[in-house]
Amino acid sequence: MRFLPANLIPTLSLSKTFSSSSSIAPTSLAAHFARAVEPSSVASWNSAIADLARAGDSAEALAAFASMRRLRLRPDRSSFPCALKSAAALSSLRSGRQLHLLAFRFGLHPDLFVASALVDMYSKCREPVDARRAFDETPHRNAVLWTAMIVGYVWNDAAREALSLFKEFLAKEGALSLDTVAAVAALSACSRVLDRKATRGVHGLAMKVGLEMDVGVGNTLMDAYAKGGDLDVGRKVFDGMDERDVVSWNSMIALYAQNGLSAEALELYCKMLSGGGVRNNAVTLSAVLLACAHAGALQIGKRIHNQVIRIGLEEDVYVGTSVVDMYCKCGRVDIARKAFNRMRARNILSWSAMVAGYGMHGHGREALEVFYEMRRSGVKPNHITFVSVLAACSHAGLVDDGRHWFHAMKKEFGIDPGVEHYGCIVDLLGRAGCLDEAYGLIKEMTIKPDFVVWGALLSAYTGRWDDVQKMRVLMKNRGLLGMLMWKSLVYSNLRLGLVRNGKI
Repeated sequence: MRFLPANLIPTLSLSKTFSSSSSIAPTSLAAHFARAVEPSSVASWNSAIADLARAGDSAEALAAFASMRRLRLRPDRSSFPCALKSAAALSSLRSGRQLHLLAFRFGLHPDLFVASALVDMYSKCREPVDARRAFDETPHRNAVLWTAMIVGYVWNDAAREALSLFKEFLAKEGALSLDTVAAVAALSACSRVLDRKATRGVHGLAMKVGLEMDVGVGNTLMDAYAKGGDLDVGRKVFDGMDERDVVSWNSMIALYAQNGLSAEALELYCKMLSGGGVRNNAVTLSAVLLACAHAGALQIGKRIHNQVIRIGLEEDVYVGTSVVDMYCKCGRVDIARKAFNRMRARNILSWSAMVAGYGMHGHGREALEVFYEMRRSGVKPNHITFVSVLAACSHAGLVDDGRHWFHAMKKEFGIDPGVEHYGCIVDLLGRAGCLDEAYGLIKEMTIKPDFVVWGALLSAYTGRWDDVQKMRVLMKNRGLLGMLMWKSLVYSNLRLGLVRNGKI
């Protein structure tokens, strides 16, 4: 074996070992690479590229592939998958396309090994159309290729396409071809389209081929049932699992918390601590804090916060945001602000939570100051941030500020207002007595106003019976509210108006 010429040694990151099994010191990595690769051997290069890709050194893996090509060596079917995996890890569509072109030039693109890697690369680079093209251009397919394309659709939020292809896969390859990866992908798609029938179907298939005991399948199945509205069935799946990992516990706790079942979430968390056999992590504590927030359980939330501090997770941006949100929703916006100030890293959710926290307690000016601070820090607001800003303006009666930021959404930030934003601005204008302006905004909406938007306007008409009657006709004609819902809403608003006027 000869040494690799110095000018062909790719620039390697010395922060990692050459391979996952190597005990080579970082400082000798480049020298080891030179000794380990036989320059004239494609197999030797393939091994080096694979080792680098497995170690997470994606850029170095691509550099090694380029070095091999500069030696005029012809890559084979084993050369491309790890290189394509590295391009996908870097989200480097340009590198991926170049590798695809080379595979095509050498006639290797129909190879199942290469084709599966191409589908995976395009999917992870957010190019599902190109992924499907690579899939369709492969004449002979196996379960790995089918699964790669199904997973690719799920990755790109094309759940219906994923389920359609999954059905085609079963028809062509048979149920016995189903493995854990395909089952998890199909169930993930079910959870996104909220298709109970499809979830039950995949569950039945998993049982038929003996996959229901797999932890990954069980976790995804539980999630699919719960998100499809069958939370009790999801719990039965959880209880029936022979083995549970931390993801299992986190998923069930989070599903309870997200559905407002805080008592059940906290009870399950106690079971996890007492006999779950797993250690909690940042995801667990974020879910438990959400349960505390929904229940207004301040004292429990404080104990969870103390645990967060004790195990060193306060600097985790997601846990830190959950702490801020919990204190805000439990009425302690002052403690929330202190926790917010201690966060070393903040994302858009952190800023939005603090804005919303001030807003829900009527501290509109403080909410806007946090918003301005966010902008100065370079974080770009999103649609959630603007819901928080407009709601804060509404609660504090900041009409001019609310008007400004509602119109700035589209003009300055390119964000089209949604029904949530219209609901906030209509509520703000209605509270201020600007009823014609509020109604004018509704008429200008490019999306259909829902009952929240109309309800906000109706609330502003409290005590004005003639106007309420006009709104009744308008809303009935729009088909937005049934008569029973409308009568309940009008009665509650009229009663509120009469109480305020001292007539009841």
